[in-house]
Parts: sequence; C-alpha cells; structure tokens
Amino acid sequence: MMTFLRSGSDKKRAKKKSESGLLRAARWGAALFSIVFLAAALAAPSRTGALGASLHAALTALLGPAAFLLPLWAGYVLAARWRAQVPVGLVTASVGGLFLVVGFATLCGVAGLAAGKPAWGGWAGSGLAHLSGGTLGRFGTLFAALAGVLLGAQILFHIAWGTLLKSLSQHASDDFRAWQKGREALRAEAVTAEKRDRETLEQPHIAPIPDAAKAADA
Repeated sequence: MMTFLRSGSDKKRAKKKSESGLLRAARWGAALFSIVFLAAALAAPSRTGALGASLHAALTALLGPAAFLLPLWAGYVLAARWRAQVPVGLVTASVGGLFLVVGFATLCGVAGLAAGKPAWGGWAGSGLAHLSGGTLGRFGTLFAALAGVLLGAQILFHIAWGTLLKSLSQHASDDFRAWQKGREALRAEAVTAEKRDRETLEQPHIAPIPDAAKAADA
C-alpha cells in the first residue's frame, strides 16, 4: 500500500516537473519569437504585415535609429538569462537598456537638431535634446547623452571603464615610445649617412698622371 502511494506521488511530481518544463519551453519560445519578429519589423516592415509596419512606424517615430537597438538589447538579455539559467537581473538589464537606448536617441536628436532634421532622434530623442539644450547647451547635452550611453553599457556588459582606459593609455604610451625609438633610429641613420657622404666629398683627389710622364718613365 505504501509503495503504491509512493509511486503515485512520484508520478504526480514527475508530471508537475514535465509541465513546468513545457511551460518554460513555451516561455522561451515566445520570447525568442517576439525578438525575431521585432527585429524583422524594424529591418523589413513590408514583410511583417500590418502589425510589423505599425510597430516599425511607432518605434522609429518614438526613438529614431535608436529603435534598432531594442532587438539587440532583448537578444542579449535573453541569451544572458539562458546562460545563467536564473531569473534575475531583469531590473538591472531594463535600467541599462533604458540608459543605452535613450542616450543614443538623444545623441541622434542632437545631431538631427544641428542638421535641421529632428526626425533623426525621434520624438523622445529630439524632445530630450531640445529640452536639455536650453539648460546644458548643445555640447553639455552631447556629453550627458554620451555619459548615459556609457553608463548603460557599463550596467549591461559590466565594463570596467577605468581598467579599459588604463589599458588603452598603456597601449598608446607603448606605441608612442616605439614610434619615438624608431624615429631616433632613423635620425641616427640619416646623420651617419650624411657624415659618410661629407667624408667622401672631403677626401683629396689625386690628379691623373699625364701621358707624357708615363712615356718618359717607360
């Protein structure tokens, strides 16, 4: 009797696990399909029907070219969650994506306002560029938007900007030192060649023996 009850409970537990596995697979499939459809709607709206065309028009009107970062961001978050296999980090990923997309849209908005084409930044990017332009100025807005993009990238990809800048500066200084050494070597070779040419020109030239003197000696 106990064995029968135990086997029944095991069957129920196995069925529950299989159902949760199917549900998780359905969620992953739906998320993947949504990202692919979003990318297709942004890249080729004419091939995704009325829904894709409407989605393309709405997102590009809102964000401009920054809308094309959305499927990349969503794909990265999905891949990161699949690799980690733990449902954490959605808030952090959302904040990082918000800074990245809005910052890039503002950069496009600054460029669009400077070129007389506000559609480049979309409604959000051009609006933020226009609002902050009165307070921070064009260059202040540009640096603030760039800082937002860098902050979003740091939150999403965990980039250590200090270490990266230190590595880049180290490589730059090494290249500069190598260039200086090469320049000094070329300069030394040029000085040596010039000295050799000068010594060649300063050597005394012996006049040839006249033919009459050669005949007398003979």
